[in-house]
Amino acid sequence: MKRVLPLLLPFLLAATPVKNFPLVNQEGRPFQLYDLKGKPVLVSFIFSRCPQAKMCPLTVTKNKQVLELIKKEKTKKEIQFLFVTLDPEFDTPSVLKAFARTRHLDSREFTLATGNPQALSDLASEFNVMGFKDGASVSHNMKTILLGADLSEVKQFKDNEWTAEEVLKALY
Repeated sequence: MKRVLPLLLPFLLAATPVKNFPLVNQEGRPFQLYDLKGKPVLVSFIFSRCPQAKMCPLTVTKNKQVLELIKKEKTKKEIQFLFVTLDPEFDTPSVLKAFARTRHLDSREFTLATGNPQALSDLASEFNVMGFKDGASVSHNMKTILLGADLSEVKQFKDNEWTAEEVLKALY
């Protein structure tokens, strides 16, 4: 057994892709999480009416900083950005599209997702993200997750205490 364990260890530690979930983008088009395979994905959980500057609005800004840094460094690193709403009853595709427009989030780089509330809750639970409706607001913890091109988890960034440089370093 002692000789077999070292041989099995790489397989036991191998990352597995997150589960597939049905989503709807800001254009109202259905897609599957697995449709994003092929490039790393930076996933953040937000809601469009978030009133706290150091929560969702800061998460959006930090994601934009990652993109700006990639463009500035002219690296060959590629990444997709996925914002998943924690408030699907309010954040319809049209609301998310308007949100993206006001925050200058180009749909070629940033996908904003809504969909079935249970599917979104299950996706958030994959990363221990929890949101609780509180009137017109949502109380939630903050996490941004870097997924590899195969959609396996590479790194979690908790709260908004991370930098674009840390994301790029974790990319490759």
